[in-house]
Amino acid sequence: MPKTCFVIMGFSLKKIPNTNITVNLDDTYKYLIKPVLIQQGLSAVSSSERNKHSFRCDEIYTTQEINKTFITNLFKADIVIADITALNQNAIYELGMRHAMKPKSTIILCDKKTMQHNKFFDITFNPQIYYDSNKQRDSDEIQRVSQLLADIIEVCKNSDDDYIDSPVFSYGIYNNISEAVSQIDEDVNTSLRADIDNGNMLLEDEDYVNAEIAFEKVIKDYKFLDIDIICSYILSIYKKEASEFNLIRAMNELNKFIDIENTTSENVLGILASINLKLFNLLRNPSNLYTAIEFYRRGSNYESGNIYCGRNYCSTLLKLHMIENDIEILKEYYYTSVHTAKLLINRAQIMRRKSDNYNNSWFLSNQNDLMIISNVVSNPPFRINYTTRRQQTTIEEGQKLLINDLKIIREKIRN
Repeated sequence: MPKTCFVIMGFSLKKIPNTNITVNLDDTYKYLIKPVLIQQGLSAVSSSERNKHSFRCDEIYTTQEINKTFITNLFKADIVIADITALNQNAIYELGMRHAMKPKSTIILCDKKTMQHNKFFDITFNPQIYYDSNKQRDSDEIQRVSQLLADIIEVCKNSDDDYIDSPVFSYGIYNNISEAVSQIDEDVNTSLRADIDNGNMLLEDEDYVNAEIAFEKVIKDYKFLDIDIICSYILSIYKKEASEFNLIRAMNELNKFIDIENTTSENVLGILASINLKLFNLLRNPSNLYTAIEFYRRGSNYESGNIYCGRNYCSTLLKLHMIENDIEILKEYYYTSVHTAKLLINRAQIMRRKSDNYNNSWFLSNQNDLMIISNVVSNPPFRINYTTRRQQTTIEEGQKLLINDLKIIREKIRN
C-alpha cells in the first residue's frame, strides 16, 4: 500500500514577511513539490481515484469545513510537507499540530529569503529544504530541490520507530496519541480550489451577484478566511449595486473580517477607498471624498507591484473640483497629484515585480494614467491587452473619468 502525503502551504501570490518580495506559492507546489510526490509513488490521504493526487487542501473534492479537512489529513498522512515561505499563520499552526500529532516524517520547505529575514530557534533541527523562488521554474533549481526532497522522502518512507523529527516527540513528552480520524466525503463534485476558481471567473465576467454567492460559500462553508478571498467577496458585493444600502453593507462586511484601522493590505485599503468614492458619487458628502483620498494614500505606501492605490490617489485628488471652488486649494491638490504621479512613474521604472498578463495589464494602464496626470504624454504610450471583461470596463471607464476631471480642474485653475 503506497505511503500517503499531505502538503501544508499558502495559495497564490504571497509576500515574505519583513520584505517586499512576492512568491508564487502555486508555482512552488506545481514545479517543486507535487511532481516529486507523484514520482515517489505517494498518494493523497483520500484514496479515491479522483483525489489520488490531491495532496494540497484546496485540491480535495469535499464540501466539509476546511479545518476538518486539514486536521484529518494532518493526522492520517504518513508524510507531511510544510512550506512556510510566507509564514502564513495557518500553515505555521498546522505545522505545530502535525508535530504534536506524529513523531516523524514532517518535512519543511521555504524560500531561502524567509530564513534570511525571519529568524527561528525552535524548528532549526527539523528536515528543511531551502529554495530560490526567483528560479523555481528553472530546470537546474527544479532538479536540485526535487532531488533533496526525494532523498528526504525516501528516508521517511524507510524509517523505523526510532526515527523522530518532531520536537514534541523528541523530548518524550508523550508516547501515544488517540486514533481519532474523520472521513473525507468521496461523493461530492466540488473542492475549495474549484469554488475559488468559479468565484474568480464570475467576478471577472462581471457577474457580481453570483460571484458574491461563490465567495460567501468559500468563506462560510470552508471557513477559509484568506485576505484575498475576503477582498474578492467584498468587491463582488459593492460592485453589484451602487446603492447607499449596498455600499454600507459592503463596508460592514469588511469590518467583520479586517482590522481597518491597522491593516497594511493595499487591497483592503483600495477597496475601502473605492467604497467611499462611490458613496461620494451618490451623496456628494465631502467626508467620503476625503476618506477615499486618505485610504488611497495609505494604500500607496504598501504597493506590491501594480501601483493601483498610487494611481487612484492621484486621480481622486483631482476630484476636489466637485466640492471646492477656492482656486488656491484646487491648485494645491492638482499639483500634489501631478508631483505624486511623477514620483510613481519613476518608481515604476525601477520596481522589481513578478507578474502575469492579467496583473501586467493593470500595471501598464496605471502607468498610462499617471503619465496623463503628470503631462508627460497626451496619449497613453502603453497598449493594453485586456484579459478579462471586468478589467477592460474598469480601465476604460476609469481613464474616461480621469480625463474629464483633469479637464475641469485645469480649466478652473487657469481661470
